[in-house]
This record gives sequence, structure tokens and C-alpha cells, in this order.
Amino acid sequence: MHTISYFKRYYILILSSVFLSIQLINKAFNMNDFQVYYRTGNRLLNQENLYRIVSDGHYVFKYSPTFAFFSIPFSILPLFLAKLCYWTFLTLLFFYSSKFISKKIAPLSNNKLNIDSIQFLFSLVLSLHFMREVDLGQINLLLSIIFILSGILYFENKKIIAAVIIAFSLFLKPFALILFPFFVIRKDVKFLFLILAFTLFFLLIPCVFLGVNYITIQNLNWINEMKIELSNKKDILAEGNHTIFSILGRYTPLFWILKQEFIQKYYKLIVLCSIGLSILWVLWEHKKNSKTLLWTWLVLLSWIPLLSYTSDNAFGAFCFPLILITLLNFKKNYLIYTALLFIFLNPLEISHHIIFQIIFNTSIMGISALYLLGLFYFNTKKNTLT
Repeated sequence: MHTISYFKRYYILILSSVFLSIQLINKAFNMNDFQVYYRTGNRLLNQENLYRIVSDGHYVFKYSPTFAFFSIPFSILPLFLAKLCYWTFLTLLFFYSSKFISKKIAPLSNNKLNIDSIQFLFSLVLSLHFMREVDLGQINLLLSIIFILSGILYFENKKIIAAVIIAFSLFLKPFALILFPFFVIRKDVKFLFLILAFTLFFLLIPCVFLGVNYITIQNLNWINEMKIELSNKKDILAEGNHTIFSILGRYTPLFWILKQEFIQKYYKLIVLCSIGLSILWVLWEHKKNSKTLLWTWLVLLSWIPLLSYTSDNAFGAFCFPLILITLLNFKKNYLIYTALLFIFLNPLEISHHIIFQIIFNTSIMGISALYLLGLFYFNTKKNTLT
């Protein structure tokens, strides 16, 4: 029993060590995305341009100068050592945060699992996504953990710390903007001002060390980079577009109407308003229940990949709180297990190229996420999420 207990408790550390050994033996320790951050940190130190560098090919830098600034501690190390440090950082962050989060959500479970069991479940369902994150050196899982921790801290009234980490996340990817209506609905203007203040703080830090003119130019370049990225991904009827706008547009009769481009703006506005109203309704239903209010925050994270143009791997990173809610509170059926399979076992990473293409083009993971969100809303209506 002790062996099983230790395995469950340290599962993610064991998985990370084994996977790292395999990567080193196979000479596949590349971490291509991390190399972009590493390279950009060096360019920032030398006050070079960070964006639209042709020689970078596919692996161009798309994030903020502030993000590049915080990459400098890794950039001053030899590349191999920097990759080891970042791999270790992600592993330990995931291990300790999963333990902390499991302690917080254990009392909220209808299935009375102990903390070790919840932490093991937490780690197990994210295994493939975790390996994908460390293999590439991405930041989706880092962002997801930041958002979960910020929600827990926010509801524990530790709002300054929550505001700091949300403000910092904006310079990684601006996904936190999707969460702002939550605070507006709760009329927590002070918290929004706290986030704004810390955002300005993080914006100005690089200026102190590298000069206002240089950082201002790079921030303008970053804004231009985001505009280019959005313009490249605005076709909502394209295959492989996993947003809710695209899924509804491709798989409902709206497809024929949305072929007219001028209608798409109004369509997006209507969908956004509908989502906003649905969130308002859920908050109203759970406003007196601190348990389900935290669940609502965690579910809100699942809207991030459905509202933003991001990778398929982001569904695992941002929707995994939904699996915890589903497994810890709801009765299971084959439809739920099917949805969980497509999101959390991520067949994109383990399937044949043809299957990969079918799953990617049809946005099955996005459809599965919508199904699980619908399950949460349905159980909210029936008041069975308690």
C-alpha cells in the first residue's frame, strides 16, 4: 500500500524523469518553443529587434517584451542547461501546484477522495498534455495553473497576490482578458484596478533596465504582431478553427448565413453576449454557495480555448478543471467518457496522421468541451451540482 501511495503522490515527478531520460537517450531534447524564448532573451539583452525576423522561420517570437525580459535568467545560461532548468521548473511547478490545488478542492468533492487520490487524478488526466508542454517548452499549462491559483486566492480574499499573477499572465498570453467580465459581474472594481496597477508595473520594469525608447518600440512591434496573428486567423468557417464561433458556424444552419462576411461581426457579438448572459446566470444561481462559485471560476477557464485562436493542446491545459468537476461530482455515462477522451487523452498526440487530421479539422475537442460545459450548465439548472 505504501508503494502505491508514493507512486500516486509522486507520479508526475516519476513521469517527468522517465520522459526526460527517453528524450536524452533519443537525442530528442529539443524544446523548440523554449528555444524561441531563450533566443529572444539574448536579443533583448543586446537591445535587438524581437519581431518579424525572417531567419527564425516558423519559430518566431509572438509574445511581449516583458515576457522576453523574464526569460533573461534562462538566456544567460548555456542552452542545454537552460532547457534542463526550464523542464525542472515546469515539473516542480506542476507537482507543487497540483498538491496545493488538490487540498483546496478536496472538500468540494461529492466523491470523498483523499488529497493524494485527487492529486493523482489531476496528474493522470494531464499526462499527455504535460509531456507535450515540456517536450516543446510551452506555457499553456503554466497559464492554466496561474489562473486556477488566482481563482483560489481571489476567493480566499488574497486579492493582491491574485492580481499580481493575473497581471503577469497578460504578458505571456492575454487570455486573462476573457476572465475580466467575471469581476465586472461581481462589481469588484477595486480588483480590476489592482490588476491594472500591476500590469503597468510589469510593463515598466524592462524600461528601467533597457530604456524607455527601446522597450516602447518593441511593445509597438508586439501589438503589430498580435494584429498580424489575428488577421491570419479570422476565417471562422475554416477547418481547424476550434473557437465556438467556428463550431456553431460550421455545424449549424448558420453556415449559409455566415458566408456573408459583414454578418460575421454581428454573429460574434451575439454569441459573446449569450455567453456573458449564461455566465451571469450561473453566478446568480451560485452566488450564495462558495463551493460552486469556485467551480464556476474553474469552468470559466474552459471558455478560453473556445474564445481564442489557440492550439489544440490548449484544450487540455485550460479545460482540465472541467474533468475534475465532472469526475468528482457528476454521474458518468458513455457520452461523458467520450468527451473526456477527446479532450484529456488528446488522441491528436498518439494517433495516425490521417486520424490526427480528421480530429483536428473537425474540431472534435472543441465540440467535446462544449458538451461538458453544457453538462455543467444543465446540472446548474437542476441544482445537482452541490
